[in-house]
Amino acid sequence: MTELERDVSADTDNPDRTPMGVLLALASLGAAQALWAAFQWYELGEMRRGGETLCDLVGGGCGVAWNSPAATAIHEATGLPVAAWGVVWGVAAAAAALFRLKSERNELNGAIRLLAAAGVLACLALTVLLLQNGAICMTCLVTYGLVLGYAAIAFWVPLGGVDWALGAAIAAGFCAVVFGLALLAGRDTPTETAQSGSVEV
Repeated sequence: MTELERDVSADTDNPDRTPMGVLLALASLGAAQALWAAFQWYELGEMRRGGETLCDLVGGGCGVAWNSPAATAIHEATGLPVAAWGVVWGVAAAAAALFRLKSERNELNGAIRLLAAAGVLACLALTVLLLQNGAICMTCLVTYGLVLGYAAIAFWVPLGGVDWALGAAIAAGFCAVVFGLALLAGRDTPTETAQSGSVEV
């Protein structure tokens, strides 16, 4: 093999390298979102059992978001409340970045960016929902910051080549695995508040 052929082969087999710091930042933001969403999930359970939450103490409108018709429909249809879906997204987003640290594969770049886009869309949908109900969810603002930070890095920092089709499959796979685990862990989350007179689990 000539020197030129070796160079071409290397370019084909190895996508553009992404600085480790970028991938660690993505993984950290995803992990932070997963932990924060897990806390919100816990708060949701406490609120629906009639307990006091951090959101109550800071005067936020979390209850309006968590108990809205749309949020209730998502919980009943999927078995997970909106906060738990934040855990699913955070773990999947962190996993995609961590796997990318170990493997320079274009499909993982696609997974990272698709998860980032999905997170931004979810934040926009939640914002619209809150505005329609005239509420401000203070703890949700932390989620917005983490997700938007992840998306900003994912889209404005060069990651190398992107394989969207395989990236979508990988992102869906990560989410499916985490969803299954979350469903097992959170199947006892109440679907109604204690104030309604019937807390369902």
